[in-house]
Amino acid sequence: MVRTLVYRTISLHGVKTPGIIENGVYHFTYFDVYEDGRVANWNFEDFEHFIKDVQNGWVVTNIPDGKEFSCYNLGAWNITAGRWYYTPESYIAYIKSLVLELNPNWTNIHTYQERRVNGVVVGESGSGTLYKEDTVDVDVFFPKKVKGEHHSLFYCIENNYYLVSILLFKDKSIIIHGCGEEKVIDFDVLRQLIDQGVVCSTLPIGARVIIENLGEFTTTEESYSNDIEDLFAGLEDDYRKLNGEKSLNDLCLDVFDAYQANPSDELKEALKLAYERVPEHLRMYLGDMDTRDSEIIEIIYGPDYWDNEDIE
Repeated sequence: MVRTLVYRTISLHGVKTPGIIENGVYHFTYFDVYEDGRVANWNFEDFEHFIKDVQNGWVVTNIPDGKEFSCYNLGAWNITAGRWYYTPESYIAYIKSLVLELNPNWTNIHTYQERRVNGVVVGESGSGTLYKEDTVDVDVFFPKKVKGEHHSLFYCIENNYYLVSILLFKDKSIIIHGCGEEKVIDFDVLRQLIDQGVVCSTLPIGARVIIENLGEFTTTEESYSNDIEDLFAGLEDDYRKLNGEKSLNDLCLDVFDAYQANPSDELKEALKLAYERVPEHLRMYLGDMDTRDSEIIEIIYGPDYWDNEDIE
């Protein structure tokens, strides 16, 4: 009998909430918590596995004084005077309460089953698609979703630095979570807040950092931080991608491919211009995990680039 193949897709609702992963370094991140009990905490299995991740110390609820706090694409700082809001037990209860808000009857909870293909475990991404409901073109029965992207920055209020979520949407609106009431702004207002030093990516030594619904601490030393102008350029790049345009990374790789196919001085100069337009913190993605952007660097600046003692 000939069988006609079909498949279906489903949407599961979830929420983002702050959390900490410890795998040698303490990483601040956001966990995606879904109505079927799954929690994306760099692992993505089921709720019982999440509980085990808390119990075995993969998910932690505090960072010891003297250790380093790291936030992806933002920076890393040594901390002291930490005050943390959860114990492991209360954090598990909190995450469960989020599932119950989405699924009050605790029904259709996912049970993880390992899947292997040719002996290799097949993983599944738990990263959700960030969105807001469309309030302009309203559909009462099937609300349209406006896709967005997420970034972490600091928002300074009365000398306290709140680690906030900057949510950017394809209509160029911006929502800020994590410093009290939700703030809805646009790119021009964000630009003003950056110019005023209210929104920033670097911290003075001794800054008090507050992470709503997680904890707070004081910085003692900076390991590194990304420049706010570089991060703002990354936001502008995300806006282009959300609206179907190629990212600066994609445009650079297009020129890189053209140069490799037909090297010339003209394409080398075009590659240099395209590369230098890419925000610095995104240049590492212009290659694989091992080479990063090294091949492009050697084409543009020559192999002697690596002999420069100022290059880290």
